[in-house]
Parts: sequence; structure tokens; C-alpha cells
Amino acid sequence: MFHIINSIPLWIRISVLIVCEILMIFEYAKGKLENSKSGKSLIMLLIVFDPIFIGVMLFGRCEELGLISTPSLNLSMVFIATFVLGIWGIAIANVIKGNLPNPQKRMIIGAFIVFLFAVIYGVVITILEK
Repeated sequence: MFHIINSIPLWIRISVLIVCEILMIFEYAKGKLENSKSGKSLIMLLIVFDPIFIGVMLFGRCEELGLISTPSLNLSMVFIATFVLGIWGIAIANVIKGNLPNPQKRMIIGAFIVFLFAVIYGVVITILEK
């Protein structure tokens, strides 16, 4: 199964995941899943994990091309940054709905700070290694 998936060019896989992410955010924002609690939970889970899959694929490709070295930017930093992007996706969907509670506002601010630290960490380590 992995061989079949990996035989698809990377740009096609990434573009399909990006389109799916956008569609999931808008479907969640439209409120079409309000009757199905399990469907709503699944869409929220996929909104968070879709950027992680995209980030891991891009990380692997950059590593293959030699653009980044493995010690400078490890996979855990990719997970942190892309998880934050997934949280932002849910926040965008709630902003579109017009429903953004205060705890989620604090969560978005915290996610932004974590994302900023992850980016700074990646840039500093990459510069120090060169």
C-alpha cells in the first residue's frame, strides 16, 4: 500500500491534502456537521492532522534534496509547527462561523507563541550549523 501511495508524485499528494484541508475548514465552518457529533470530531481531528502530513512530506523531500540536515531541524519541530497550523485551521473555521470563545482565543495566542519559538529555533540552529 505504501508503495502505491509513494508512487504518486509529491506535488500531487500535497496539493490534494491542501485542497482537502480548505474544504474541511469550510464545511466545518458552514455547520453542516452539527447533527453528527462523531462526524464533527473526525473533521476537527483531520483539520489538525492534515498539516502534519503535509509538513512531514515536505520535510522528507527537503531532506532528500539536501536542503536541510537532519540534526538542524528534527521531525519533532515539524510536528510542533504543523500542529499549530492545524489549531489555527480550527480557529479560522470558528471565526468564519462567528463563534470564537475566549478559551480558544487564548489557545490561538499560545499556538502563535509556540509556532514563533519553533521557527526561531529552526532558523538559529540552521544558521549555527552553517
